[in-house]
Amino acid sequence: MSGNILADFQWGEYVIWHMPPASKVFIDGRYDTVYPPRVIDYYLPFTNGEAAGKEILVNYPHDFVLVGQKNDPAYKLIVAQPGWKQIYRDDSCILFARDTSAAAKLAPIIVSVKDTPGNSFP
Repeated sequence: MSGNILADFQWGEYVIWHMPPASKVFIDGRYDTVYPPRVIDYYLPFTNGEAAGKEILVNYPHDFVLVGQKNDPAYKLIVAQPGWKQIYRDDSCILFARDTSAAAKLAPIIVSVKDTPGNSFP
């Protein structure tokens, strides 16, 4: 599965590393050095859950949106917007797909802490 992904900038590099080359990430941790100011101006209201943040969903062709948990302001904004379906959730993030996409037709996946593999980093 590939597509355009709007992710919290702290997830950006992870998504870039793990997704197919056909996938494009809207923003990542290099936001202040490689992205034009207009991109940051669209992103900040979204990540802060402001009403103007919905413009990023309208003006850019995102296929997926990856946000933090339910207390994340961006989560609250995305669930209030029509056209998006939650397709994955674990203890660190929630993934949404456009409700017209093939991914949205799949049953949602919810992973609990007890099912999450332990950290294998040395």
